[in-house]
Amino acid sequence: MAYADKDSEEYKAIEVLLKGPEYPLPEELHFNDKDGHPRQHARIRWWVGDGANGKEQLEFGGAPLNDNQIDILRNMKLKDVSRTTDKPVFFGHYWLNQEKPTPMSQKSACVDYSVAKGGKLVAYRWNGEDELTEENFVWC
Repeated sequence: MAYADKDSEEYKAIEVLLKGPEYPLPEELHFNDKDGHPRQHARIRWWVGDGANGKEQLEFGGAPLNDNQIDILRNMKLKDVSRTTDKPVFFGHYWLNQEKPTPMSQKSACVDYSVAKGGKLVAYRWNGEDELTEENFVWC
């Protein structure tokens, strides 16, 4: 059962597919997630280009960061973390809480808007378009 062995490639692949890729943080950037659990990794916003700073490239799930942490992130440049695709990608597990769902990029859309924590249940009506649009999101 390689999928249950945390050191196996199968386990790591399942983790990335279900939760998204993560980036190890330096000690001064550790944070507590929305449930109060300490975290040493942040999810990568892989749809953001490599030219962005760490604040734009990493997702902290709405956890509050102090001014010092934000300054460190603004000065960080993560390399080789963005992933582009020629096909639309729909994903979850990023617990967004924006007022109105929007595409994350022309080819990526998150449909996880924290419904388990009182947010929206979101879907995207894909009609075969190459570039995703805000108008095709539906929610309740």
